[in-house]
Amino acid sequence: MRAFVLYLLLALTAPACSLPASEPASGDNLSAELYYVEKVIDGDTFIIEGGEKVRLIGIDAPETPNSFKQRNFHYGIEAKDHLRELIGSQKLKLEFDIEKRDQYDRLLAYAWLENGLFINAYLIEEGYARVVTFPPNVKYHDQLNQLESEAKENKRGLWNK
Repeated sequence: MRAFVLYLLLALTAPACSLPASEPASGDNLSAELYYVEKVIDGDTFIIEGGEKVRLIGIDAPETPNSFKQRNFHYGIEAKDHLRELIGSQKLKLEFDIEKRDQYDRLLAYAWLENGLFINAYLIEEGYARVVTFPPNVKYHDQLNQLESEAKENKRGLWNK
């Protein structure tokens, strides 16, 4: 019953988004400020200048080997390395949704490279992460789900089994 209520809530509140991974979002929540990436923690978390931890919204990358919860931890290493190559020492625009912080006080954001690449979507599209949605932060839920389906269908990254 709880899963049905969550599904219904998502269906009723998630906007219909069909932006490709390379088209920047428009809206009031996209920062005009650029944030410099100091360090990549794992495949979905990084630190920006000033020591602020940022967790990418709507995605979940596999954990790295220091977490024994994840059985396919080698994908966690690949996801972390790929994110580091993609955004390490880069400047990003951040876009916020309804809730700005999680229970660990990390900043929750969608991230965009200066060239317009939507990082969250790209990681899903290439199979470095899977979709995970925590309402009320559901702005790109439909788009990310579509990209995950395509990644599974094309056996990219995590889905290449």
